Amino acid sequence: MKKSQNFRIAWVIDIAWIIDIAWIIDIAWVIDIAWIIDIAWIIDIAWVIDIAWIIDIAWVIDIAWVIDSCLLFNNKV
Repeated sequence: MKKSQNFRIAWVIDIAWIIDIAWIIDIAWVIDIAWIIDIAWIIDIAWVIDIAWIIDIAWVIDIAWVIDSCLLFNNKV
């Protein structure tokens, strides 16, 4: 009788331990997801900055092109 009771207690402790491990893995998974989302967010920000930078460059090139055109036009006239 006592032996089976001890076995039952050991089994309950085992279950609790498995649940604990699962819980730790869950937490790790949530942290991983958050980390992936963070990375994605940083990449997104970088991408937005890149786009802005490309637009800025394009804008500077446009201005230069407009000024060049005006100078060329003025020189021809």
